[in-house]
Amino acid sequence: MDGTRGDNLTADLKYDSVGSFSFNADEGYVTHLEKSADSVLYAISQAPDGRNPWNVKLNVRTGVFPKSGVGYRVKFDIEATQNQQLFEVFYDGNREAGFGQLFDQRLVAGQKKTVSYIVNGNSGLGELVIQIRLGKTDGKAGNIYKISNVTMEEVKFGYAPNQITRSTSELWTHEDYAGTLSTTATSATVRMTTVPAQGKEAWKTKLFVETGAKLQAGQKYRITLTTSGSEGMPYEVCLNHGGEEKGLGGIFGLSAMADGDTITYVTTPDKDIDLVLQFSLGNAWTGGSFTVRNIKVEKAGASSTVSNVTYTF
Repeated sequence: MDGTRGDNLTADLKYDSVGSFSFNADEGYVTHLEKSADSVLYAISQAPDGRNPWNVKLNVRTGVFPKSGVGYRVKFDIEATQNQQLFEVFYDGNREAGFGQLFDQRLVAGQKKTVSYIVNGNSGLGELVIQIRLGKTDGKAGNIYKISNVTMEEVKFGYAPNQITRSTSELWTHEDYAGTLSTTATSATVRMTTVPAQGKEAWKTKLFVETGAKLQAGQKYRITLTTSGSEGMPYEVCLNHGGEEKGLGGIFGLSAMADGDTITYVTTPDKDIDLVLQFSLGNAWTGGSFTVRNIKVEKAGASSTVSNVTYTF
């Protein structure tokens, strides 16, 4: 979504400041953070056998409080002394509730990587914090990372009027879960009819919406949808490119409330995909219901306009 750029909003960010950069690591990791005037060095000198991206987190407080409906381009440079096949980047407002952004990112030893993405502002999140998740090193010896040139800019969005209508939805349940799917011209509703007394897991019941949208590698897209649920139905939403378990990351720890909530997610796929939205609903109760409506996929264009795709069910 390459809109008009504004001024750098992080001009006062200090790399040698205790307030701008912080980190936390799970047991079994040995880490160290060094700060200088123009960059930080973050070292993982020891990692355990079991390594996941979320086990080690570097938090960057930007000092920016996003405004609703405003886009922000987030950029930073990262380089590492060793190859790393996986790290993730999130943004959040309180350093804990991460909102998925970039998954399956890779580092080549000695090569600087510029990470750039656009988020849609939400004033309810508070200060925007970039969260770089580095725990899944390629080996137990860890890695050393250099982070520099952190910037944020406001981005203006434009919208093109062309509309394409698609329609497909499917419900899948596993083990002792069961549910029913009902649809209207603009929504899909899942009602849980059977839920085990124990062992509720978010991915045991899934609603798939096969959007028909074909996302191109390297292109930015904004996905917007509205959800609602009975008495705070918990759920997760993932991007999926076909197949039961082929999730591409998404937004977790959500709760669909009776009065509805609008979810916005910005992604840049690293390969061409047929976009499927996957809603995981198993962590619920018998009789609970979940509804999704108003799905829209917006693609950035060279002229800073966006093509909309609106779906019926």
